[in-house]
Amino acid sequence: MGRSGEGLETVMNSGASWLWEVLGERDQGGEPYPLPGRFWPLGEKLPVLHRDDAAPAYLWRKRAICRSTPGRCDLRWPQAPPEVLTSAHARLLGLQGGSMPGGTTPGALGEFMTEQQEDLVVMVKGEGESAAQARIGYVHVAFPSGWRPERSLGLDFAAIHHAVPGHDRFPADQQLRLRLAASMFGGRIRVRYVWTVSGDPGLDRHPDYGERATPWALAPTVYLRVERQIVVPVDATHSLFVIRLYVFPLQALPQSIRKRVFHLVGAMPATIAEYKGLASDRVLILEKLKRLL
Repeated sequence: MGRSGEGLETVMNSGASWLWEVLGERDQGGEPYPLPGRFWPLGEKLPVLHRDDAAPAYLWRKRAICRSTPGRCDLRWPQAPPEVLTSAHARLLGLQGGSMPGGTTPGALGEFMTEQQEDLVVMVKGEGESAAQARIGYVHVAFPSGWRPERSLGLDFAAIHHAVPGHDRFPADQQLRLRLAASMFGGRIRVRYVWTVSGDPGLDRHPDYGERATPWALAPTVYLRVERQIVVPVDATHSLFVIRLYVFPLQALPQSIRKRVFHLVGAMPATIAEYKGLASDRVLILEKLKRLL
């Protein structure tokens, strides 16, 4: 696995403009720390399936993970109908401008995702059910950020997000359910970003099988870790959740980005810092970030 600069060429060529969306420029609204959560219509900066200069390293690592721990890749919830996988595959092929002559098969989706830098979750729901009742019907996730995809099959939104700050109010929040329905099962392709910082560029953060994070006391520098999460509606009963992980050595990014990250780590609410695993080392992290300014 390449140890730094995954996708950096694309970011630098675009003037790092999309990183400002990651770091909350669009919806700061005067707040010192913009909270994530809202999905925005996908622009044209990057395609849904984004192959960049890091593809050989990503795909080598993904294939190795899927071979060594096959229970993490290409998993279908038994109650999810097989045709969900064929329509998901066809939708992804269509986004690439292609098609499968004669149609596709359920097993073809796993093979297809092994050749993509992105991970995939397929959400399914019954006719007449709300978006809040949708459940994970399929996972092909090689690079989870601290969660266990193989244990998530069949879980609904409330269960999936139980540890996320603010999601304890999800079952009773009608407006949130309506926004979720609009973004997941209808309308345009939408995107949001989730970010954190780390002391190494490892991709796989599975709690049981993944690479162990470098302790901050031993970390020589700081990396910006970004998940680009894209919702791709398929029809009224299922939707694609496409996840792409980018890891950037912070010292290689523009100074304006480095300053923004320093500010955000300092302003991060305690509950979010705890959730991201940064709370106990925040002072040390800020010292390391300050050296990069």
